[in-house]
Amino acid sequence: MTFVGDPNALRVIDPERGYALEAYFHDVPKDERWFSFLFEDIEFIAKAKYSWSKDDPRSTYVFQIEQLEHSLRTAPSRRRPRYNPSPQEFRAAVLPALRDAIVALVRHTIYRGPRERLLNVPGRQSNVEVIFTDVAPDGGSKVN
Repeated sequence: MTFVGDPNALRVIDPERGYALEAYFHDVPKDERWFSFLFEDIEFIAKAKYSWSKDDPRSTYVFQIEQLEHSLRTAPSRRRPRYNPSPQEFRAAVLPALRDAIVALVRHTIYRGPRERLLNVPGRQSNVEVIFTDVAPDGGSKVN
């Protein structure tokens, strides 16, 4: 999948498939990142535990698969019949698209002008690690 940055917004789109990813900024806990992901005419919320270090030029996003799947299945659909993947198809189709979109969004926000670096820590490189897990990222509580 090829996601390209929207020159007028902090979002990325896949023009061939109509997929899009945009970040939320308001009312999001400090150690999390929330995204609105449009996939197969369903706009759902993807929440990740987020970490980075000044010493390591990597941003890490840890998504809990259960939260993603629940969010996709309960979000309103613009299409009839509704896209309803099996758990295997969800992992094979949705997760790789989300990973590509996250990486593209981080790179898109890094390479914008200096006054528009809202998601980037100054001087950081675009090393992005996206992890999908069946276990809650902190070992106990779940990102809901």
